[in-house]
Amino acid sequence: MSPDKKDDKIAMEKYEYEQLLQYKNSQLTKISLNGSSNGFDLKSIVQDIDLVESQVKNLESFLVSKKDELLKLREEVSNFS
Repeated sequence: MSPDKKDDKIAMEKYEYEQLLQYKNSQLTKISLNGSSNGFDLKSIVQDIDLVESQVKNLESFLVSKKDELLKLREEVSNFS
């Protein structure tokens, strides 16, 4: 897989995790406003949100490191040209 395709895949995964985080946050807000969990376990939802936030942060760090790696590789290639 080429570096560009890996970056695209990472970006897509990041987007999906951010969407999941947004969804979970909206669920939490809705539950908080209603004052009732309507069958939801609030503690579990908060844990899920924390987990998703952690995963997004890890993916962002991974993406930054891979972009740095790609930049270094491109510099090496241009030095050989």
